[in-house]
Amino acid sequence: MSVNLDLRKAWKRGAVLSLLTCTILGLGGCGGGGGGAPAKPGAKKEIAAAEESLTRAQTWRSQGDFDTALAALREGLDAAQQGRRKALQREKPALEDLETRIAQELSKMEIEKEKQKAIKEEAKRKEEEEKRLAELRKKEGIKTTAVTAAVDPLVAEREKKEAERKKAEEQQKAMAALMVKKDVKTEDGADADEAPGVAAAGGGAEGEEGDKPKAKPKSEGPFRDWGDKAPPLSVDRIRVKDKFVFVYFQLYNKGEAGKRIGRITVMLKDGGNGDLGEAHGIYEYAKMDPNAADPLTQPDGSGLTAESHQVPGGQSLQLVAVTDMDNNNRAAKAVKAMVNVDFSDGGRASESGPNKASDAADPGKAIVPGL
Repeated sequence: MSVNLDLRKAWKRGAVLSLLTCTILGLGGCGGGGGGAPAKPGAKKEIAAAEESLTRAQTWRSQGDFDTALAALREGLDAAQQGRRKALQREKPALEDLETRIAQELSKMEIEKEKQKAIKEEAKRKEEEEKRLAELRKKEGIKTTAVTAAVDPLVAEREKKEAERKKAEEQQKAMAALMVKKDVKTEDGADADEAPGVAAAGGGAEGEEGDKPKAKPKSEGPFRDWGDKAPPLSVDRIRVKDKFVFVYFQLYNKGEAGKRIGRITVMLKDGGNGDLGEAHGIYEYAKMDPNAADPLTQPDGSGLTAESHQVPGGQSLQLVAVTDMDNNNRAAKAVKAMVNVDFSDGGRASESGPNKASDAADPGKAIVPGL
């Protein structure tokens, strides 16, 4: 009995010492099946899995396989989130940093994938367009410009404008020819339609010798008649109507080929040669409406724009520049105009006028002869 009692006392003393040791060292699970929470296993496995997923994603990305790379990143993000639930205190900063890096990489890679997708779609569209071009070029009778127009709306629009320009040019030539014929006179003063040597407007035979008198340019309205001594550009008259100033000028083309007008500027001048302002509109005299309530609102086709009009070979073109001077007093100050004409072939004509005092605007009278 004394032996058993001594053993029990010794066992109790050992258990107490063991419990004290565990408490001091902060160890859990001491005392065999005794109390205390079990230690966390840590998140080493999840950290390793997340890092490995990030490495794999970067490899797939370098090979252009964005779908597989994104799948690897999502796996890594799941591993990092799972590891955070069982991580030791010292593992938490590394896990949070890893989770942030993976999330940022995931966002960047999704954006890059969309960009690459758009680039591939554009390349595919261009390839299909080239195939259509090649097929169209094989067809007989189709020019390259027509082929391009079939797939390029801008080219089609340019070709449409060029066709309209050529049509307007032909119409202008025909009108100029009619105007010349109307002004032709025979030596005895008879009209061309009545002259025996000139065909009638509706057709007919020529005279016995078949000779036609040469056309002589003739100015109409408020323009000077220069005859055979016409300069390339003449500023003939300035007239005022209320707050509007009208500058009448002519262009002459002594060559055989037509000269297309690129740009015209008309600057009004006062008696001291000071600038009063630039013209707001330039119109073909033969086509403008003299009775328009607003002189700057004219029928379509009468106004000049870039390369809209040309001076036919051997012909003249009569033009009117209109300026709204805001009030009558300011309009009355305009006595001269500086006209600059740039042609499409690189040529240029400049002239100021009118040079005759009688052709300048009369400050005391607001008149527009010829309108």
